[in-house]
Amino acid sequence: MSNGKKIKLSDIAEKAGVSISAVSAVYNGNRKISVSDEKRDHINRLLRKYQYVSQKTVSKHPLHLRVITKYPADMQMWSQVIAGIQKRIDFYQGTMSINESEVFHGNLYTDPKNFLSKMDGVIFISKCEKKACDILKNFNVPFCICGSGILDENIDMVYPQFFRYSDKALDYLTALGHKNIVYIPTAFLPHFATEQTILYYKEKCTKLNIKPEIYCINSEGNIYLRLKEILLRKNRPSAIVGYVSAQKKYIESLGFSIPNDLSLLAFDVSGFENHSVSYIGTDNDQLGAEAVELINYRKQFPNSATRHITLPLKLFDFKSSVRVF
Repeated sequence: MSNGKKIKLSDIAEKAGVSISAVSAVYNGNRKISVSDEKRDHINRLLRKYQYVSQKTVSKHPLHLRVITKYPADMQMWSQVIAGIQKRIDFYQGTMSINESEVFHGNLYTDPKNFLSKMDGVIFISKCEKKACDILKNFNVPFCICGSGILDENIDMVYPQFFRYSDKALDYLTALGHKNIVYIPTAFLPHFATEQTILYYKEKCTKLNIKPEIYCINSEGNIYLRLKEILLRKNRPSAIVGYVSAQKKYIESLGFSIPNDLSLLAFDVSGFENHSVSYIGTDNDQLGAEAVELINYRKQFPNSATRHITLPLKLFDFKSSVRVF
């Protein structure tokens, strides 16, 4: 609070216009108490804005965590997540080590007792093998999955509202006047919940009275063939949306200027470098920070209900989409 007063759940409840029990349910990831998605998002924003932390969950000693990733740590999205993890661990005066997935699992399966002896918790970036989860549970080592779209009710998780990527994108593009929009989801990345985003996309198209046009890509190479086909046809779209951040250079190589000839809107930042493409996503550093809080909470309350924390989506504007008339 601005006057130095420590924020309480009752303060958050008053600002959100809900009951204290509703705020408590959102904070603790309890979905048995009914709270609308809109209210849940609003409460989460307030919790983050005022940096509410229950005194019951404050760690009494530094946290020493392992971060496990199958992806390169310098990949833009995951580097931001890891930066958020590091910042929150610094708050707890702890330490973090990053392990490649194969190395971690190899050590875990070989000698789990010794390997886990000096570990306060494990954060998996996107994916976790079931066998590893079972071992961590057996040794009472807190763990969570950060950023995944494969939901598991039995595992603590933090992730963006990935189901809403496509309809959020349509809201933005149609507000700019676009009607001829192509959506390119990627079936070879199942953790991005392709089926759900397609469903929401179709529903939104129906509400907006525009024709849905979807090209589902099932391999990395096919996306370039499909893009060329779409862009060289007579009735080419005014905008393309989907997992296309890494394709900007290829589109430009075909002679198209972004955004003058084509508006481009991506989901997340999936490339190894910043291609300056506007995208629908979440604060990735906040994903990392929330993952640390999940571990800390689980250490304090090992028998509590599984927690899922979802972060709202927003537009990150890099001027790759323009208004059409």
